[in-house]
Amino acid sequence: LKKLKPSRYFKTFRAKDYTLNNIVIDIIIPVYNGYKFLNPLFDSLERNTFPAHRLIVVNDCSPDEKVKPLLKKRLEKYPSSIFIDHKENQGFLKSVNEAYSYISDHFIILNTDTEVPAFWIERLMYPIVHMEKISSTTPFTNSGEIASFPNFLADNDIFEDMSVDKLDEVFRDINPKYFYEEVPTGVGFCMGVNYHLTKEIGLFVEDTFGKGYGEENDWCQRAIQKGYKNYLVPNLFVYHKHGGSFSAEEKRKLLKENSIKLLAKHPNYGKDVDAYIEKNPHESLRNILVMIASARVRSIDIIFDHDLGGGANIYKNKLLEKYAKEERNTLEIKFDFYSNMFKISHKYKNYTSSFSVDTFSELTLLLEKIDIREIFLNSLVSYKGIYEILEYINDIVEKHNIVLTIPIHDYNPISANYTLLCADGAYHDDLSLEGCQKCIENNDLEWRSLVPDEINLKLWRELWFKLLKKSDNILCFSNSSKDILLSAYPVSYQTPQFSY
Repeated sequence: LKKLKPSRYFKTFRAKDYTLNNIVIDIIIPVYNGYKFLNPLFDSLERNTFPAHRLIVVNDCSPDEKVKPLLKKRLEKYPSSIFIDHKENQGFLKSVNEAYSYISDHFIILNTDTEVPAFWIERLMYPIVHMEKISSTTPFTNSGEIASFPNFLADNDIFEDMSVDKLDEVFRDINPKYFYEEVPTGVGFCMGVNYHLTKEIGLFVEDTFGKGYGEENDWCQRAIQKGYKNYLVPNLFVYHKHGGSFSAEEKRKLLKENSIKLLAKHPNYGKDVDAYIEKNPHESLRNILVMIASARVRSIDIIFDHDLGGGANIYKNKLLEKYAKEERNTLEIKFDFYSNMFKISHKYKNYTSSFSVDTFSELTLLLEKIDIREIFLNSLVSYKGIYEILEYINDIVEKHNIVLTIPIHDYNPISANYTLLCADGAYHDDLSLEGCQKCIENNDLEWRSLVPDEINLKLWRELWFKLLKKSDNILCFSNSSKDILLSAYPVSYQTPQFSY
C-alpha cells in the first residue's frame, strides 16, 4: 500500500494568500458559435472573478446570429472590455494572437465551454506571478487529458453532476505546495500565460497549426526549451464542457494533422508525455479528492476493524459486499498491529482506492474532510492509543450526529482482555471493575501480546460506556453476549437498540 501523509494534503484556503500584486489580468475568450455555453460562462465570471481583470472577447464570425448580440449585451457590465468582431472566420489561433496584441501583462486564455469557480484567477495565476520561470498554468478539470478528474486522461462528465462551485470547494483546500507538478504542456481550455515569456518567444504559430489544436503544446515546449516550467495547479477545478468551437469530426482531423507537425518540431514531446503518464504523479491526490467529493454527494459509512483475521474480519467483508450492492459510500479502516499502521480502503460506485497512514492523528486530518453518515465499530482489538481513539469517536459522533453501530464480536468493550479468560484459561464471571482489574493482572494469555501498554481499566470502561450510550444499535450475536455486556455496565441508562 502507498503510504500517505494527510497533513501534507490540506491547507485551508485564504484569499489573502493569493494576491496578484495589483496586476490587471487579461482574459482572452475566443468565440465561435457555442451559444448555449455563453450565459453559463459569463454568469460564472461575474459571480466568481474578483481581482482586477479585463475581458478581450473575439467573435470569430460566428454563423449563429444569436451569438454577437448576446456577447455585446454581456460585455455591457465590463466597460474596460475589448470586443473584436471578425467579418470573416480567422480560426482560433489568429483570434487569440489578435487579442494578444492588446495585452501588456500576464493573461489567461479561456474557452467558451467552461465555468469558473470563486477565486479562480488568484489560484491559476499565483505561480506565474510569484514563482520563478513558470510559463503556463492549467487547472484540474473534468475533460482535460493530463488535467482530467476524476479519471486521468479521460473525457469525464463533471463528477456526480456537482456544480463547479461545490466541486471546487473540495479542490480549494488542497495544499498546492506539495502538489504543483511540472507537465509537458498546458491545456488550452483554461491556461494562464506568462506575458514576459511571450515577449521572448512569441505566442502561437499560425502558419504551422492553422485553425487550432497543438498550438499550446508547441508553445509550452518552446517555453521548456527556454528553461521555463508548465504547472498543473492542484487546488483549482474549472468545468470544461468540451465542444464550444469545433465539431467532433473537425477536431479529429485537426488533431491528427497537427500532432504530426508537433512531433516534427519537438521529437521528444511524445516521450515526455508518455513519461508523465507513466509517472501519474497525482494518482493519490485524485483518489483523496474523489473520497472527499463523493462524501459531499453521499455521506460515508466508516467501518473500523482490526487486521488479525478471524470471524470479525469475515463478518466485515460480507458487510462490505452488502454495502457495495447498495452503492453505499464506504471507508474501511483497519489497524495492522504488526506493521503499526492504518490501512484505508475507499469504495464508491466504480471508484476504489487503498493506502496507508502511519498515525491516528494523521488519519483524523483526513476524516475531518469527509461527511460521515455512520461509524460501524466492527472491532478495535489491537488498536494502539485506544483511549485517544475512543475519545475521538465519542467526540465526532456527538458533534456531527453520526449513526453509531457497535457489534459485540468479543468483549473488548468490557476489557482489554477481550476473551474474559483468566490466567488459568477459565471464564471470568466477575465483571465488576474490580473483578476485571484483578483478572488482567498477571494474565499472559494471547490478548496480552496485543495490549503491551499499561491498562487503565477505569478509563477504558468510562470511554466505552460513553460510546455504548451514544450508539444507535448494539449488534449482539446471542442473548448471552447481551447479558454479559449489560452485567458489566449495570448502571441504569437509556439503552440503545439491541439487535441480533
